[in-house]
Amino acid sequence: MASATLLGLLALSMFVFFFILILVGYPVAFSFAGTAVIFTILGIALGAFNPNLLKLLPSRWFG
Repeated sequence: MASATLLGLLALSMFVFFFILILVGYPVAFSFAGTAVIFTILGIALGAFNPNLLKLLPSRWFG
C-alpha cells in the first residue's frame, strides 16, 4: 500500500477511533492521549511513521 494512502487511512481511522471513545464516555484528555499513543505505535509498526522523529520533540519543547 502506498505511503500516502496508508497515512490517509490512519488519519481517518484515528478520527473515527477518537470519536467512538468520546461517544462511549471516556474523558477527552484520556481519549486524546490514548488515541495518540495507539496510533503512533500502529504507524511505527506499519512503517508509515519514522520513530526517529520522536527524538526531535524534546529539542522543540525545551529549546
